[in-house]
Amino acid sequence: MKVTKIFTALALLALCAALVGLPASPAAEGQESRVKKDAGFLDGVMHFAEGLAAVCIEGKWGFIDAAGKRVIEPLYHEVRNFRNNFAAARIEKKWGFIDRKGRMVINPRFDEARNFSEGLAPVRMGTSWGAIDEKGNLVLDYSFDDLKGFNGGLAPAKRTGKWGFIDNKGSFRIARKYLDAGEFSDKLAPVRNVEKQWGYIDPKGNFVIDAQFDEAASFAEGLAAVKDDTKWGYIDRKGRFVINLNYENARPFSEKLAAVMSGGQWGYIDRKGGFVVSPAYASASEFSPEGLALVEKDGESFYIRTNSKRVAELPARAAKLQAAMPPPAVPSVPSEPAAAAAPQVGISDSSWTPRIAGEEAIAPSMRPAASDDKWSPAILDESN
Repeated sequence: MKVTKIFTALALLALCAALVGLPASPAAEGQESRVKKDAGFLDGVMHFAEGLAAVCIEGKWGFIDAAGKRVIEPLYHEVRNFRNNFAAARIEKKWGFIDRKGRMVINPRFDEARNFSEGLAPVRMGTSWGAIDEKGNLVLDYSFDDLKGFNGGLAPAKRTGKWGFIDNKGSFRIARKYLDAGEFSDKLAPVRNVEKQWGYIDPKGNFVIDAQFDEAASFAEGLAAVKDDTKWGYIDRKGRFVINLNYENARPFSEKLAAVMSGGQWGYIDRKGGFVVSPAYASASEFSPEGLALVEKDGESFYIRTNSKRVAELPARAAKLQAAMPPPAVPSVPSEPAAAAAPQVGISDSSWTPRIAGEEAIAPSMRPAASDDKWSPAILDESN
């Protein structure tokens, strides 16, 4: 059966570096899908966002599109997914921002950078956080201990050990009185009070759902994962349990499904709490807008669709992937002003074909035929 380059490349890259691993809980910031880094594997893949997926080859990150074409060469030491047409990218020890054509449009001069939201991106210099606009201008001074993304005109900000919420001018609109805080979603934000319990507040700072949970994630598709004692369940916007506390771990809903752990294995439930994909995986990510989730089973990492069909299975301990192209040059960096675009790097209309070292380690059914120019996805029925 023919196999598309995109799914083969993604599957072979699915053992991610630690910087892309699965979060310990849904409350973890960014909630990026993660898999463990095994000895000898430096390559990884992140989920699609805005039509592009970050891929890592030989320790450097670039991007491919949904057709498997190389869009941005693997030039960067670390990247974040695209959001609002920008992606944070690190060169050596400094972060900047690239556009969808791979041009470094904001100089890599920050010690850390987070995604743009509502026209602003949190950036760190030393131990202090501020925010820049899409031209790289500093809009909020480096006056915060920590800073997260804006949603609905408000962003969680930490100063002198306590979290509150600021507006886009840097003024605190919700007082600093929380031990932790998450971003607003569906006009509700999870916050942790001094008693170390989580609840949800509205944009005026009023508790809509009382602080009563041991952990809490942001709302997604109208539901939020919460933990009480040792079990996770899901509540609605009024704080009512829609799905009972039945699970050892839980992730946010995405594409109408949520990954949950039951009996030490991950599966996927629907909004009524019924298993759509039975618990059978050692790890499981959220579904991407493209309808793909990264899972691990019996030492193999592979993608599944929402109907649990496997897509381009990754055999366990597959040989290390290498790029079938010369090592790329060091990415160009724009001269000041920071917003100036550098010459475009790493753009190619040709399909990206990885070279596989030690091909005997790869299942024969997963190898593309030498004559195949265009592959179609291989969908394997899930037998157990």
